[in-house]
Amino acid sequence: MPHTPNDVKQYFFTVNRILTISLISILIIVSMVFWYKDLLSLQNSSLSIGAAFMLLAVLFYQLPYISYHLTRRKFADEDKQGIEILDSDWKVFKKWLDD
Repeated sequence: MPHTPNDVKQYFFTVNRILTISLISILIIVSMVFWYKDLLSLQNSSLSIGAAFMLLAVLFYQLPYISYHLTRRKFADEDKQGIEILDSDWKVFKKWLDD
């Protein structure tokens, strides 16, 4: 059964949602453990906390790009009839999603 472009969009958004929820959940769990164990002192580690937040921001920014590659991998082995967008690069794919 050939897939439609709507299937690709749905898969991309599902993967992106799962990755985002997973990252947020991990962040919450780690923060709660640090808070509960009293391992986090804001006065002594503000530089490292700031660096960690910057890395998380970069990771959150890259999640759609990672989802794009996972979507391409999923549909690479299957019939791509009518789904030429999978052969394009990230910028074209992102513009296609916005349409």
